[in-house]
This record gives sequence, structure tokens and C-alpha cells, in this order.
Amino acid sequence: MMAFRVDSLMKRDTVTENLPFAQELASLPIFAQTLIACRVIRRAVLASIDGDDGSTAQCVCEAIESVAENGREAACDDPALNSIAGIRTTSKNESVVSALHLVVDAVKLAHRGTGDSCAEGVAALVNQSIKTVWTDRHFTALQVAIIIKGDIDQIRFACSEANIRLDQGVSRYVLGRLTPCHAFSVFEPRRPIEEDYR
Repeated sequence: MMAFRVDSLMKRDTVTENLPFAQELASLPIFAQTLIACRVIRRAVLASIDGDDGSTAQCVCEAIESVAENGREAACDDPALNSIAGIRTTSKNESVVSALHLVVDAVKLAHRGTGDSCAEGVAALVNQSIKTVWTDRHFTALQVAIIIKGDIDQIRFACSEANIRLDQGVSRYVLGRLTPCHAFSVFEPRRPIEEDYR
């Protein structure tokens, strides 16, 4: 298990290359990686997308989780995965919708791809999707980091117990071991300090 300094988790500029836990995330089975990204984004969806668009985004998350559970045995043509195109973007949810698009791409790649190039592509898409939420000024970097680290630890342990291979779906057993997703706390973005001196 890797240990991370709290100050490195709180600095948003650490994501210019990779997240502090990117290597640990990339070491998990590919469908487990998509599941972690989906759970991060589901929390952001609950916090930032209301009404019909929120319901649609939740359906997309459920479709991603279904593919992550069943792996390549799942049908990856679920209309819910493509319903993401109908979600309206606003200044409040733009980064969350963008992150959701990236996870849809990641789970589709995991479903159809094979080999190292697939694993690298999935890891890159997952990393970018989480980075998109991490850098959203409506959420604090620390709360996102704590949630992700908790999910990595839970999912790694459950996958190890269930002997999940790198290219396998995570199984119903792993999903059953996870804590429920709750909405992130939302904050009004702070004005850049430069604006106070203009």
C-alpha cells in the first residue's frame, strides 16, 4: 500500500502530470479502475446535476457499473451509455459531464480492447476523468482524494479476495463489499486572488 502526504493530496497543481495515486490505481484490474472513476463521478453527479439530467447521468453510471461488474461478458451496447449525449452542460456541471464522457470511453475500451495498449488506454482515460473532477473548484481536492483512496483500498482488497484477474469484471461479490456513494460537498469557487488587486 502506498502512503501519501496530505499536503500533496491537497495541491491541485500536482495533477498536471498524474494524480498522486495514479500508479496504485493503474495497478488494479482494468474494470476496477473504471468502477472507481464511476463512483467518484457518481458522487459529483449527485452534488451537481439535478432533475432529468441528473437521472440520466445516474443511469449512465449504473450502465458503467454493470459493464465493470460483468467485464467482457457484459453487453456494451446499453442505450444508457449513449444517453450521456442528452445531458445539458452548465457552468456548475461542465467538468462532471466531461469526466463522465471519459469514463464511458474507458469502459468501452476495457470491454473491446486487449493487451497492454488497452490497459494503458483505460488507465489514461480513468486518470483524466478523475483529474477533471479533482480540479473542479466546486469540490475540495482533499475530500475527493480521501474518497478515491478509500475506494482504491476497498476495491483492491475485495478483488484480491475474489481472485479477479487484470482483465476480468469485478463481479457482484466486489460490488457488494463497497460502501454506498453519497454526494460530495459543494463549495462556491473562490475568486482568484489576482482579481482582488485589479
